[in-house]
Amino acid sequence: MTSKKTRSHTGSTPILIVGAGPVGLTAAIELSRRGHKIRIIDKEQGPPEQSRAIAINARTLEILEPCGATPRLIKEGIQVQCANMYALSKKLMTIDFNRLDHRYNFLTALPQTRTEEILAETLLQYDMEPEWQTGLDSVVQEAKANGDFGTITCVLQGPDGQRETITPDIVIGADGAHSTVRKDMGIGFKGESYPHDWSLADVRLSGDVEGQQTGAYLDKGTMCGVIPLGKGRHRIISNQPDVFKVLPETLKVEEVFWETLFRVSHRQVETYQKGNVFLAGDAAHIHSPAGGRGMNLGIEDAATLAFLIDKKDTARYNDMRWPIGNAVLKATEQQTRMVSSKSRLPVLFMRYIAPLIMKTPLAVRNMREMMGLAAPHPEWL
Repeated sequence: MTSKKTRSHTGSTPILIVGAGPVGLTAAIELSRRGHKIRIIDKEQGPPEQSRAIAINARTLEILEPCGATPRLIKEGIQVQCANMYALSKKLMTIDFNRLDHRYNFLTALPQTRTEEILAETLLQYDMEPEWQTGLDSVVQEAKANGDFGTITCVLQGPDGQRETITPDIVIGADGAHSTVRKDMGIGFKGESYPHDWSLADVRLSGDVEGQQTGAYLDKGTMCGVIPLGKGRHRIISNQPDVFKVLPETLKVEEVFWETLFRVSHRQVETYQKGNVFLAGDAAHIHSPAGGRGMNLGIEDAATLAFLIDKKDTARYNDMRWPIGNAVLKATEQQTRMVSSKSRLPVLFMRYIAPLIMKTPLAVRNMREMMGLAAPHPEWL
């Protein structure tokens, strides 16, 4: 067995970003384009082949305009114009995104794998790319007697098993729900998990498929969502363990490209920052896929943090992002409980009350929340 060596590089990495998913890549892009020296690592062998997140909302498109990624995301994605709600195959209501007074009055549906590729290619324009197969073994931040924090020491492990010790000025934990950064900092992650599996699959469908529209089918606590991915593909997702069993009879699966089970949790950290160690994305908050907010919320975190680092104003980060994350968690939990309820009340609500609401300004406000536009407009845009 080859012994593991350790090497030390004091002060060689001003900003270490842990995690090279959409959140970490956004942080790297936004810092690099402002001239900051960064290093981005990820323990995985490379970008994932499978894709979970697929919705890109209007706020994300705004945020990624300055770096030039937005036109590519729009070009390669599907512009989803509306979302339809069904019960027992009858349409109950339609959410029309075109009612928004905004240049991006649509949801962009694009597999996360392609989103990550576009972001990685954007980052490469700044002569920077992720270091794959390089994981974070540990991170320790010196605690001073006066309550302040001092030196950060990180131990990394590379693809050859070699260990490396660095002392970055700042660490950004964008390393997902099982974040090493969060755990090593001792930051609580309060919340709960639902007791049963959800399922999703990327498939080729035939039958009553509605172009650039999404559909949510409800029936006594069962939800099945259908989202276009382009090139004849659709994402189907359900709060049940077998999405194929709850797919509407009007739709037929012709080919399965990928399928998986997953558990839904609602959790948020006690704080997004501890000294000069920060959390963003799933490392800070996780929730159900209702509304497609997860990846978008994390991208907002990363871009906000990059702006604050550049302005040397990071003390504001938690106060800016925690309330927004908490509001999204509460909204998605409410939506999840509604579609999972075996009561007839949710269906009755959407059949008789929701269509009336859709004619009022409240409908536009709700759409703005879904699009990420209800939060304060980014100060740097």
